[in-house]
Amino acid sequence: MITKLDRRDLLIALLLGLVTMGLLLPVLGSYPLLSSWEPHYGEVAREMLHRGNWWDPVYRGGRFWSKPIGEFWLVIPSFALFGISDLTARLPNAIVGILGVIIAYLLLRKLLGSRRSSILAVLVLMTTPYYDLISRQLMVDIPYVVSFFIAMLLFTIAFFVEYRLTYILLAWACLGIVMLFKGLLAIVLPGSIFFIYIMATWDWSIVRKAKLHLGIPLFLLVAGPWHVYMTVKHGTPFLQEWFIQHHFERMAGDLDKPNATFALYVRDLAYGFFPWIALLPAGIVGAFSIARQKVNSRTKIYIMLLLSCLVPYLLFSYAQTKFHHYIFPAVPFAAVIVGLFLDRMLSGPYDLKAKVLLVISALILAVVGADLLTGMNYKNFVHLITVQRVQDWFGPLGDPRPALAGAVMCWSLFLLLSALWNRGEKKIVPAIIIPIAWAATGLGAARCAGTSWTIASAVAGGAGLVSLFFSIKFPSAVSTIGISALIVSSAVVTGQINFRTVPEMLRCFSAKSLVRAYMKLKKGNEPLATYNSWKTRDTTYYLPLNYPWTRAEQDIQIKRFVKRNKGRRYFIQVPKANYQRLKNAVKDATLENLYIVADDRYKSFVDVYLVSNRRGSAERPKPGIDLLDKIPENLTARTDATLGGKVELIGYRISSTSVKPGGTFRLELFYKVLAPLGDDYMIFVHADRVKPPFRRTLSDHVPAQGRHPTFDWKPGQIVRDETVLTIGGDWPAGQVEIFTGLFKGPNRLPVDQLDKQDGHNRVRLLKITVE
Repeated sequence: MITKLDRRDLLIALLLGLVTMGLLLPVLGSYPLLSSWEPHYGEVAREMLHRGNWWDPVYRGGRFWSKPIGEFWLVIPSFALFGISDLTARLPNAIVGILGVIIAYLLLRKLLGSRRSSILAVLVLMTTPYYDLISRQLMVDIPYVVSFFIAMLLFTIAFFVEYRLTYILLAWACLGIVMLFKGLLAIVLPGSIFFIYIMATWDWSIVRKAKLHLGIPLFLLVAGPWHVYMTVKHGTPFLQEWFIQHHFERMAGDLDKPNATFALYVRDLAYGFFPWIALLPAGIVGAFSIARQKVNSRTKIYIMLLLSCLVPYLLFSYAQTKFHHYIFPAVPFAAVIVGLFLDRMLSGPYDLKAKVLLVISALILAVVGADLLTGMNYKNFVHLITVQRVQDWFGPLGDPRPALAGAVMCWSLFLLLSALWNRGEKKIVPAIIIPIAWAATGLGAARCAGTSWTIASAVAGGAGLVSLFFSIKFPSAVSTIGISALIVSSAVVTGQINFRTVPEMLRCFSAKSLVRAYMKLKKGNEPLATYNSWKTRDTTYYLPLNYPWTRAEQDIQIKRFVKRNKGRRYFIQVPKANYQRLKNAVKDATLENLYIVADDRYKSFVDVYLVSNRRGSAERPKPGIDLLDKIPENLTARTDATLGGKVELIGYRISSTSVKPGGTFRLELFYKVLAPLGDDYMIFVHADRVKPPFRRTLSDHVPAQGRHPTFDWKPGQIVRDETVLTIGGDWPAGQVEIFTGLFKGPNRLPVDQLDKQDGHNRVRLLKITVE
């Protein structure tokens, strides 16, 4: 039966679009662009706009042929109309994500014929971390996947529901758009799906219906002009790099790109499709059962949906180059499959097979949920949109575990209800479990909003009581009430990740603050370099257009830089982990010392330093903060340990002697300088669990946040140092012993008193308790 869209469908589509706006637009420009793609693509668009060139992508004055033109044709107008900013860089993709939801509902309504299943499928899609994270990033993937999704829905409608030439031609045009964003995948993905469909069903009618004689010219009309322009202008080098290297060599893993086993995408789909991943196997089994029935239009639709989900997943699992977001084309179709399963859950009743599938879903949820709630595994949400190989440092920021815990509890209870409850029987089950599920959702949402436990408990109680009332008043709507809890809890998780986790991590995970510090501190043309830092693309984007700077990946390169600039002040960005190595290289080349003049600190977390060979306008030691007139009277305890006969660790202050898993404590150390140290030492602080299982949190840092390095310490000075340590969220209760000392490279300054150290030149401070 052909479904005609009416005003009600248009209104529903607009309402779904408004809800999606609430998930995609808030705080969109409040945090820096994330390497490696966002500042890279942003810089290409910025340079193209500056040159008045909309056809030939350039990066730092050179060619950029690793991606086609589509993404830049979205971003350049945004930059031209609204100015260059983090918001205007991301806004076009967010708009595409919103339009994708609206169009998806309208097409699914035509395809499935059911308003309820179409709404459920779109709600699943819009509350999926993969969809929301990628829609909020300057990446090519949301425009290409939305276009691919629309094209496949249009083809499926035309093949099996309502044949119209308009649908076919629009589908071909969408594939042309895919070609402008992702290249030959515009041919490979639908071609593979249609080929397998024909081989499985021997239904060759879709070839006739596809109107190749009209579709291929339209495809070329959309995708061809840019490719022809680039080929005419650049010839074989463009064809070799764009088509051969970035398609076939990437597929074979011959480029220097991340490689991994198929297991990578098992994990990534579990995280990126959380918590709906729990229902995906059940949805696939259900869809496969329908696809095996007597061949008709309905079974063919289900076959096409299954292939559109499974073929991209398997294809990218086979490819040797594996980025975390590559399987994203499978996600919209996975959302449709889950939406159809939810619709069947609402229709009920559940037979034994359905109940077994729900129990399996609960087990999947338990496995994935337990993993995400352990330690900082939630950082893998950010890895979905970046390169884990080089960007593996995160502080425990924007912790989404309250939302995750609430969602896991809500889902577990609802799946338990669905597996145990027979409609019309055991009414006590929905009367108890549904309110608890809603209470868990309310508690997670309130805690994510930063409320106290008292307010969060009140919100949870209110949500539970309201759902209890509706469960008793409308027993036939119990499944609807329960599934609405699943959707709301999923939206809470997505909102937490969008609005807190990713922004907070990226605020200390970008070169933006360091570039601003450099521009403020430098005088005239004092040069900048980066040393062993993956933040080079951020640096290019946030510096003024075409600003000269030096990228040094090896010691010999940084030595050339400092020798070339000997006698003048220069600045270098360096990851904290490579700071000691940089100092050694500079000392070897010019005998100069380095001072930390800024860092990318957000809250208590630091990843990269900005250093200089001159103090200049950099911060000097602060009297009363870094340098004291006398020993403080309110020390937690005296230590009176001397290190190498050159410095005495007088004592310490600690903010608390007990801490909860995931909590922090502040430690202040007080030193008295006995003799010049004559070298540049760093301070280490180790917090080790006393009993198994072994855990350690540590802080290796320069004294006084770089304001007063040890080569400047003078006899008689009293130096104060402060650091903040975080106890991991997976730490069991028990005692933790704190050690400290000074080190340079692999060597520690010896502790002179044997009774004050542990045999490894670590001064014993105290023991604290993890509650």
